[in-house]
Amino acid sequence: MNRILRLLIDNRQLTSEQRGFKIEAKEDVLVLYIYDVIVSSDADAAWWGGVSAESVVKQIRASKASKIELRVNSPGGDVFGGRAIEAALRDTKAEVTAYVDGIAASAASFLVMGAKEVVMHEGAMLMIHKAWSMAVGNADDMVKMAEVLDKVDETLITTYANKTGLERDEIEGMLAAETYLTAQEAVEKKFADRVVEGAKAELSWNISALKETPAKEEPPAKEEEKKPDHTQAREYAARRVRAIEIGLTGALA
Repeated sequence: MNRILRLLIDNRQLTSEQRGFKIEAKEDVLVLYIYDVIVSSDADAAWWGGVSAESVVKQIRASKASKIELRVNSPGGDVFGGRAIEAALRDTKAEVTAYVDGIAASAASFLVMGAKEVVMHEGAMLMIHKAWSMAVGNADDMVKMAEVLDKVDETLITTYANKTGLERDEIEGMLAAETYLTAQEAVEKKFADRVVEGAKAELSWNISALKETPAKEEPPAKEEEKKPDHTQAREYAARRVRAIEIGLTGALA
C-alpha cells in the first residue's frame, strides 16, 4: 500500500477530541491547533479524516486578531495543503508564532516556516524528507511524476535554506536521509528559533509508514547467567567409559 495512504488510514483511527483542527480565540489572539494529518480540502477531511487546509486557510485569512498561535502535532500530509497554510501565515498581518508541541513532520515541518517565530516544545521533534506521491499510468507518466517530485523537492530546499541559512547541498542530503531533529538540534540548525522548557512532549503518531523513524532507546541487555562449566568432568567421564570398554573387549577376546 502507498505510504501516504497508510499514513492517513493508520492515524485516522487515532483521532480523538485532543486531535484534529481546533480553534480558540482569547482576547486578541487566535489559537489554531493542527493535531492531525494535513489534507487539502474539507471534502478530503470528510472522507479520510485529518485537518483540512481549506478550513485552516479560511480561518487565518478571516481573522482580525493581531496575534496567531499555531500549535502543531502532525505527521504531515498533503504538500500543497501545507503550502496553502504556509502562504496564509506569511500573508497575514498578524504576528504568527508556531509551537511544535509534539512533532512537525513532512508537510508540517515547512508549514511552520510561515510563522515569524518557530518554537519547539522540549522533547518535540521536527522531520524533513523528500516528497512522496503516487501515480497510475505508463512509463512516461512515471517519468513525469518523478520530474514533478524533483521540482517539489527544490521548493522544499529553498524554503528550508531561506529559514536556516544552510547550504542547499546539506539540506538536500538531510531530505534524502529523512532527518529527524530534536528540539535542540532544530534550534542549532536554525529550523526553529527557541525551545520552551517543560514536560516532555508525547510523539503519539503512528509514523511507521515513513522510511525512517526516531531511534528508540532499547532496555539494557540482561547479563546471561553464568552456568557452571562441566566440560572437564564430561571429558573425564568419557575417558573412564572408554577405558572400561577397552578392558572388556580385551577380556572377551
